[in-house]
Amino acid sequence: MQWLVAALALLHNLEEAMTMPSFAPLMREHLSGFAPSGLLAATEHLAWFYIALIVATLVPFFVVLVAVNKPTSRAAAWAVVLVQSIFLVNVFAPHVPAALVLGGYAPGVVTALAIQLPFSVFFLRRSVQEGAVSKAGVALALVLALPTLVLLLGTLYFVVGKAAPN
Repeated sequence: MQWLVAALALLHNLEEAMTMPSFAPLMREHLSGFAPSGLLAATEHLAWFYIALIVATLVPFFVVLVAVNKPTSRAAAWAVVLVQSIFLVNVFAPHVPAALVLGGYAPGVVTALAIQLPFSVFFLRRSVQEGAVSKAGVALALVLALPTLVLLLGTLYFVVGKAAPN
């Protein structure tokens, strides 16, 4: 079951990778006037974005790899729950609002709503039912998911965005 976390992260990130080039100009247009210029400039050269997607695909893979190789580790199981909680929060920040702003679609929104949302609910419930994590552990993961997502995206943008070629 944990391998689905990594596989669905890959699928979601592939949708974003394939659709972002078409939607980046639309995003610049809709965000101009209230988004920081540095953020708007980031939509012009997407090399940083693709590097960030690779990182956002590899990290869940390695977290799952550790958990699968340490099946009795509650910490490793909780780390997978945190990863999936981040993908759940990612549905609502930024995918759904972005789709509304962009007129119905934003890169990644299809897999976010059709796959990540229902799978997240299923996976988190099943993780509790199977005793991999407690209800309190899932609650903690959900509470930490948004700040972790913001921190990770900010770090990826800052580190990868500065290092990526224009």
